[in-house]
Amino acid sequence: MFKKLHHHLGIGYITTSKINVSLYVTSLSDMVNVLIPIFDEHPLRYGKFQSYLMFKEVVNKMLNKEHLKLEGLLEILDVYYFMNKEASTRTAETKQKVLDFLKDKHGPLPCRVSVTTKPSEGSPNQPLTLDFVSGLIDGDGSFNVSFQYKPHRRVRVNFTVVQETANKEVLNELKAYFGCGKVYDLPSYSRYVVLNKKHLANKIVPFLKTAYPLINTK
Repeated sequence: MFKKLHHHLGIGYITTSKINVSLYVTSLSDMVNVLIPIFDEHPLRYGKFQSYLMFKEVVNKMLNKEHLKLEGLLEILDVYYFMNKEASTRTAETKQKVLDFLKDKHGPLPCRVSVTTKPSEGSPNQPLTLDFVSGLIDGDGSFNVSFQYKPHRRVRVNFTVVQETANKEVLNELKAYFGCGKVYDLPSYSRYVVLNKKHLANKIVPFLKTAYPLINTK
């Protein structure tokens, strides 16, 4: 799937490890000319949409060379602090370490209003589409079979889609889209699960047979 994506976009590079595959795009011109037009035309949703807007803001600042000035760098730091917040290891302490480093390098920092919360920009209110749901399952879905021996012998099956907590509303939309399943909150992410065998057989499997085909080994 990543090779096809890399070929389709024509930018970036792929790295692999024993368990992960990643596609990296680091060129500002590639982001502006290829990625941003795609995400503007086909908007992300909720938490990822918010992170994209902040990412786009940082890209534009860097294109304007603002990151080479102390004031611009501080503005980027404020934006960066709120990107992917739920899944990030950033804390107020780690941000302060960066500020302390800049203070040691440049002396007293310019007086400015420190941003403590990122204003909400809303999220595109568009219904889920077949290609979006297929892509969501390809990227974040899984099909599972488990065996239980005690207290009773039984085989369990489930269909699961996982998202960061900031993107939980996508899972609620997915639940409404299929008309079955439940959404659960976990410490750092949320999970949509369908356990009922009739729902799996009559709603999930037929969708997967008629929708856009899954691309990877799923």
